[in-house]
Amino acid sequence: MLRFLRMGMANLRKVGIIAGGGGLPALLARQLHRQGVPFTLIALEGYANLKILASFSPNVIRLGAVGRILSCLKRNECTELVMIGPVKRPSWYRLCPDLKALPFLWKLGERFYKGDDALLKTIVSLLEQEGFEVKGADFYLPSCVGQKGFNRSLSSNEKKDLIFAWRFLTVTASFDMGQGCVVQNGRILAAEGPEGTDNMLKRVASLGISCSKRAGLLLKKPKVNQEMRVDMPMIGLDTLRLASEAGLAGVAYEAGSTFVMDELLCQQMAAELGLFFGGVKIPPFNKD
Repeated sequence: MLRFLRMGMANLRKVGIIAGGGGLPALLARQLHRQGVPFTLIALEGYANLKILASFSPNVIRLGAVGRILSCLKRNECTELVMIGPVKRPSWYRLCPDLKALPFLWKLGERFYKGDDALLKTIVSLLEQEGFEVKGADFYLPSCVGQKGFNRSLSSNEKKDLIFAWRFLTVTASFDMGQGCVVQNGRILAAEGPEGTDNMLKRVASLGISCSKRAGLLLKKPKVNQEMRVDMPMIGLDTLRLASEAGLAGVAYEAGSTFVMDELLCQQMAAELGLFFGGVKIPPFNKD
């Protein structure tokens, strides 16, 4: 009986996927296909990986063509909407907004040029006004949300660095900065800005700070009151590789609030690279 009820619910749901970069959009599409949930996939031109999305018959539309995007979603009777995959904020020239985009941009106002959080919250609000129920990718992919626990015990210094990083990101959250930082021996080496986590780690590697052994860590955690439906932190294989190249001892994330792409492969890579890897909850280690 429960199986038939779920099938009935699936038939009532029509999901619109607005796909940015990375592998998460394809992962989401496969999951919805397995569940029998109908969906319409919009691949943002210049951002989405069309090669891995090809089998899902994506509608390739540029970011600034808001009218075409909304028309496609409504024509396919989508009731739920998920925005998934990174999209770097374009210049006005690259955006090239259509007529439907202009009212959106007018309502966004100066937020378009400010921090990500205020911008994303406004975009979600505008989409809800268009009649869509905006949901986070974690609603459809709960198994991809990283949980508490590390692949090995952390040393006393590593725990101190983790607590220090956690406090730093908690303080900077009100400034709408990035979702990550790198701490080594009680010193902030880098804080994530608009360049993103990968480029931050490359910047740390370029510092050439020598250690007798691996030290320090990357911590990823969402900002306070962050719009998690469209901007949940994410960690994947590239994150671990770049952390290793930067000479770090490990990678940590806030458990329950971070996407972990290919968790089993991440665990394997962490072991091969000699990194600790895992999730932690507030407050770190108070009860460990």
